[in-house]
Amino acid sequence: SWYRQPRMQKMTTDERTGTTDRRRNDRRAEIVRCAIDAMRHRGATAATTGLVCTCAGVTKGVFAHHFPGGKDELLAAAVETASADIGNLINHALQRHGTAGAISAFFDFYADMVDDDPSFGCPIAGVIVDHVDGEVDDSLRTGTAHALMSWARLVTDALRADGLAPDDAEQLAIAVISSMEGAIILSTAHGNGHALRATGRVMADMVRLRSGS
Repeated sequence: SWYRQPRMQKMTTDERTGTTDRRRNDRRAEIVRCAIDAMRHRGATAATTGLVCTCAGVTKGVFAHHFPGGKDELLAAAVETASADIGNLINHALQRHGTAGAISAFFDFYADMVDDDPSFGCPIAGVIVDHVDGEVDDSLRTGTAHALMSWARLVTDALRADGLAPDDAEQLAIAVISSMEGAIILSTAHGNGHALRATGRVMADMVRLRSGS
């Protein structure tokens, strides 16, 4: 015929490997995201491998390939990813709004999430609660503690930049993160973001008062 379809060039070994690696990484990331979602809404214990596999659209064999350490390895990866995601949100808010404004904005953001989805909890808190019940091992407890303190360090650094003494900045930052976690639990218990908004306003006012910003 007058038209000949161009022949597709064969992929090199490196290109095939790169494509396979991307697919593998994408699939692993989707499994982790599904685990975070389950932890957020159900807690760590209820985030079963079967539930996560169904959400991610993978078999248990594929799951085992990506997480040979089983559910504990998955939960550790989920905690690490959720910690980084929330840390990035906090850092972005601090850069955009300043310390007091960022605290108010972040609490309001989470309140909006709970208004839209009354079971929108904190995936990190879900691990802590299950650890108290003896369902989660100590390595995960350590990972969740690191996550919470990494958020507190972001706020601490911002408060120090605002002029607070190091000890005062650290104590106030810990109070902010502790209040946030408590407000998330209270808001999800009531099925709306009122507790988060109220707590956010109080904490933002406290930061303004202490820092003079």
